Amino acid sequence: MRTRLGRLGLRSQFALLALGSMVPLFALLAAGAALQREDTLAFARLRAESLARQGAERTLDAIRSTRSLLTTLSEFPATRKAGPGSCNGTFRRIAKEQPQVRLLVLADAAGRARCGSMPLPAGLIYADRGWFRRAMAPGAGDFVLSRLLVGRVTHVPVIVAAVPLPPAHPGGRPAGVLAASLDLSWLSRRASLARLPHDAVALVLDSRNGAVIAHYPHPGAWIGRRLPEGRLAAALRSRRDGTLDGRGLAGTERIFGLARLPGGSGGTLVVAVGLARSAVLSSALRQEALALTVALLTGLVTLLLAWLIVEFSILRPIRALADTAIRIGGGDHSARPPPLAVTAPEFRTLGIRLADMAERLERAGVALRESEAHFRLLAENTTDVIVRLGPDLVRLYVSPVCEELFGYTPAEMLARGFRDDVLAEDAEMAAAMVHGLDPSHPQISLQERFRRKDGRVIWVESNIRWLDDGRGYVVSLRDISARKTIESELEAANRRLELLAWQDSLTGLGNRRSFDRRLDHEYRRAQRSGQPLALILIDVDRFKLFNDMYGHPTGDDCLRAVAAAVDSVLRRPADHGARYGGEEIVMLLPETDEAGANLLAERVCAAVRALGIEHAGNEGGVVTVSAGVAAILPGEGGDSASGLVRAADRALYAAKSAGRNCVRAGYSGDLSAGEVASTLSPI
Repeated sequence: MRTRLGRLGLRSQFALLALGSMVPLFALLAAGAALQREDTLAFARLRAESLARQGAERTLDAIRSTRSLLTTLSEFPATRKAGPGSCNGTFRRIAKEQPQVRLLVLADAAGRARCGSMPLPAGLIYADRGWFRRAMAPGAGDFVLSRLLVGRVTHVPVIVAAVPLPPAHPGGRPAGVLAASLDLSWLSRRASLARLPHDAVALVLDSRNGAVIAHYPHPGAWIGRRLPEGRLAAALRSRRDGTLDGRGLAGTERIFGLARLPGGSGGTLVVAVGLARSAVLSSALRQEALALTVALLTGLVTLLLAWLIVEFSILRPIRALADTAIRIGGGDHSARPPPLAVTAPEFRTLGIRLADMAERLERAGVALRESEAHFRLLAENTTDVIVRLGPDLVRLYVSPVCEELFGYTPAEMLARGFRDDVLAEDAEMAAAMVHGLDPSHPQISLQERFRRKDGRVIWVESNIRWLDDGRGYVVSLRDISARKTIESELEAANRRLELLAWQDSLTGLGNRRSFDRRLDHEYRRAQRSGQPLALILIDVDRFKLFNDMYGHPTGDDCLRAVAAAVDSVLRRPADHGARYGGEEIVMLLPETDEAGANLLAERVCAAVRALGIEHAGNEGGVVTVSAGVAAILPGEGGDSASGLVRAADRALYAAKSAGRNCVRAGYSGDLSAGEVASTLSPI
C-alpha cells in the first residue's frame, strides 16, 4: 500500500486525503443531527417550563388582586352593615373596574345574598355552596378558592374566591361572606404570554379533578372540560411541577411545562404551557438538511481545488523559505521571505520566525534607546508627578510636571526634603508607613496634605512602591483636592438627608418616626431619673369639614399655621413637637407634671384661637383645637410609654365630647359609644 502511494504525486495524495476526511465528516453530521434534536427538545422543555412559571405568576397576580380586593372590602364597616341592595351600586362600580371579576356578591351568615354587582334572583341562598361553608367554617383561614362550578347568576363556568366577614363579636362566627366569581375568559388571557408561539396553548387546571379553568387560545371551547386520561392528567394527580411530553386536549403531541400556583391558590391550581412537538423540531430538521447540503458542496469543492492547493500552499512556499534561509545563513540580515498570502499557517509561521531572526540583531540596540526615551516621555508628560526616593526618603528624581502641581521646579523639589512639603501632622504617619514596606507588602497608597509654593494646601494621593533591590522607592503623586471637596459635600448632604428623614415635610415638626424614637428615649431616661413625663395630644376641631369647605391646599396652610403655634409654645430644648398623623399633633414634655402640661395645652389652644383662621363650620367661626393631657411617673404601677399615649388619647376624646376647643387632663376611663361617635363626627 505504501509503495502504491509513493508512486503518486503530492497533489494526488492530497486529493485522496481530502476524500478520506469526508467520511468522518458525514458520520459527525449524523451524530450532530441527533444531538441537535435532543438539544432542541431540551431547550423547548426549558422554555415551556419557563413560560408556565411566567403564566403562573400572572394568574397568581390576578388571584392575589382579587383576594386583596375582597379583604379590603370586608374590612369596611359599610360592607359589614350593608342591607339588601344597599351596596349594589358600589359593587357594580368595583366590578366594572376589576376585569377579573364577573360577579361580586355579599351573603350574610345564613347564606342569603344581600347585594351584588348584578341583579340577583329573589331568595338567592349560597348556604349549600362548598365555598360558602368553607369560608364560614372555624379556622378556615381568610381566603377560600372554589373548584370549577356553574354560577347561579351568570350561568357560566366560574371559580369563586371568597373571604369571611369579621365577626360582630370577638370569638364569634363570621358575619357573612364576601365572594367574587372570576371571569375565566379573562383569566385565560392573563395566563397567556406576549411571546407565546402561535401554535402553543396555555391552560389553568384544577389538580383535584383535572378541570380546565382557563385556556388560551379559544377559551370558550375548552373551559369546564376535564382532561382525558394520559400523562398530563397523571402529572396533575402526582402534584409535581416540571415538564412532560404527551397529547394535549386536541390530541396534538406537545411538550408541556407545569407550574403550580403557590400561596393564594391553595396549591390546587396548575398552569400548563404546551408547545407543539412538530413545530419545535421543524427548525432542527431544516438545519440538518442545510448541514448535509453544505457538507456535499464542501467535499466537491475540496476535490476540485486539491490539485491546485499543493502548488500554491506547499511547493512554492517551501522553495521561497529555503532560499531565504540560505541568505540569512550567509550573513544577509536584511533578507526577508517573500509574502506568503496563500499558504498553510505552518509555512507562514516559519516565514515569520525567519524574519524575526534577521530583525533581532538590528532591534537589540534600538530597543534599549527607545526604552529609555519612552520612560522619559511618560515621566515628563503624565499628569501625575513621578518621584524617586532613596532609602532615606531623599528625592533623587522629580518629573517636570511638579511645577504645575506644587509650583516648584524639579531642581527646587530635589533641594527640599520630604517633611518640608507635607504637613507635620501627616508627615510622621506617612514616613512610618513608608518605612514599613517590605517584600511581603511592597506597595501602599496614602492621602496627605501638601503645601504648595504659594502657601495653598492641597490634598495629594501618593502611590508608593518599594524597589526590591533596596534602592529606595518610586512614588506617583496626584492632586485629589476636588475629590476631597466632593466627599465633604456628600457627607454634608447625607447629614441633611438624615435630618429630613425625621422631619414632617408639611409642618416642619418631627414626623411619627421621630416621635416614636424620642418617646422611647425619654421614657427610659425618666425611668432612670425618677422625673415625670407628660404628653399632650392635639387635634384640629372639625378639620375634615374645613377641608371640604375650603379645599385641601387651604387645609395644608391651616396645619402649617397650627404647627407653628405649637412650636412657639415649646421653649425647652428637650421638648419635642411632632405630627402624629393627619391633623393630630403631639407634644412630648420631659420632666413635666400634669399641671405644667395642662398649662402648656391651654397656651396652645389660645395661640391657635389667636390665629383667627376662618372656619364657618366651627363654633366661633375660627379654627380651634382640642387637647388631651396625660402625665406619668415611670416606675410607678404598670405604666408604659404606650400607656401614656393611650391616656392622652382618652383625654383628647374627653375634650372632644366636652364640646371641643378645650383641654382635658388625666383622663383614664373608657368613653361610651355615643361619646366616641360624637368625637369622630365631622360637624
